[in-house]
Amino acid sequence: MPDVGLYAEAALRKTIFGVPLGTSPEEWESALGNDFLDDVRKSRMRRDYGLIEVAFERRSGLRESVSVSLQIHRMYVTDESSQGPGNREPSGRSS
Repeated sequence: MPDVGLYAEAALRKTIFGVPLGTSPEEWESALGNDFLDDVRKSRMRRDYGLIEVAFERRSGLRESVSVSLQIHRMYVTDESSQGPGNREPSGRSS
């Protein structure tokens, strides 16, 4: 899905890759994969996929998603013809 489509889906439909708010961590993992970091604190949990962060709260003993944020500031673009794979800089920065 092109980036703009992802942002539009999130804003208009309140879903990410078809996963709506109110779903379990397992449903998010099924849609987005298992490359994430969980930050668990009491009844809240934050799942960080890099560009996508999902917040969960425990309700009736089960965790369900209550918010999703797109971390657009984490995106970067490189010109791979001028930089080797190990020398990537976030866009807007010069070497």
